[in-house]
Amino acid sequence: MAALTPLQTLVRAHPERIQYLPLAQEMPTTADAARVLQIAESRIIKTCIIGVGKPKTFVAAILRGVDRIDWKKFESLSPGYKKHSFASPEEALLVTGYHTGGTPPIGLGDQLTQVYVDARIFEQDEVYGGGGEKHSLIRIAPNMIQELNHAIVCNISIATDPNEKQ
Repeated sequence: MAALTPLQTLVRAHPERIQYLPLAQEMPTTADAARVLQIAESRIIKTCIIGVGKPKTFVAAILRGVDRIDWKKFESLSPGYKKHSFASPEEALLVTGYHTGGTPPIGLGDQLTQVYVDARIFEQDEVYGGGGEKHSLIRIAPNMIQELNHAIVCNISIATDPNEKQ
């Protein structure tokens, strides 16, 4: 029997707080996931792995799928963050153990130096994020994401909806 991933271990340890959702197809975009689940796009989150500094270390930024990272806000988190780039798919796999497109918001392992959670995800009671594979998601409360990652909550996003306040 194969060893459990950190995500699988957390799902088994907290079945009342984390729900694993296998899907019949891949969910490559926020819009696709929202459509299949029949929920608002603002309830879908993404986990971005970012290389920072020199020598390069890695951090995670968790934000709503409809939002983008505000790089000026991100850079203000630490002087070493002025030099940054998204991790390549190979780097993300090496650091987290998960392929891009399915990276979960929890169970990311111990190779990240920090996890940041954008404050906007707390506008929802529950959110849906990567389930460890491209054809799965998890349902989880934002406070559980913060708790399990010992994450810093901050404002690092730009809303992509022009009707939404910044």
